Amino acid sequence: MRSEIADWTDASAAYDISELSNTPRQRRSQELTLRVLRAAEEIVRSVGYNGLTVAAVAERADVSVGGLYGRFKSRDEIIHAVHQHFLRNMQLASSEWSKCAGQSLDETIQRFICNIISFFRDYGSLIPRYGNALPVQVRPSVVKTEECLCENFICALAYHADELPLVDTQQVARLVIHFVFASAVRESVTDMEDTSRRITWPILFAEMPEIAISYVRRCIQRASSDKAAAAF
Repeated sequence: MRSEIADWTDASAAYDISELSNTPRQRRSQELTLRVLRAAEEIVRSVGYNGLTVAAVAERADVSVGGLYGRFKSRDEIIHAVHQHFLRNMQLASSEWSKCAGQSLDETIQRFICNIISFFRDYGSLIPRYGNALPVQVRPSVVKTEECLCENFICALAYHADELPLVDTQQVARLVIHFVFASAVRESVTDMEDTSRRITWPILFAEMPEIAISYVRRCIQRASSDKAAAAF
């Protein structure tokens, strides 16, 4: 299931260049920097990070290699900027998902989870293959993104507060989002050739919402049982 806002188009529009080590001041330099980042994104989405070389980015952006190094210290800095762009757009998108409530609690959960999976499926190629450990400079942004998803999921659940009066929605949201977020990241960075490790997006679309709904329903039942037991 995909909602009407699942497609986060014009993904290059939200690049924030203010945090770059060599932040350009003049408009012409800013435009050139954005052109470099968009070129890098196009390369990653078409051939992956293995094809992302400084020379390839410079050629696609129509800038000299020397001019590119005048704006970015290294290939790693370009990769970091592309990854930050992905995370920032997911944060922006999730604020819209929080407003997309369904007629039932189950439908709202399904919509929100499917939007997360849709975003990773469509843009997950922008996540670098870091291996078993995230670089120190990346961790705060990843944590912030997961926290943002959690907060917006809580906002979505608030439309059905009458069904969740006894449930710790923060804890429920935290566990659901962490599970879905981790699963989608893993699927995004798993090589296509390694079929033994892939879950596949259709399976994630089919299973993740059902798992989340079952967990929330179980929490509601447990809270009700605990209240009834305390009454005796």
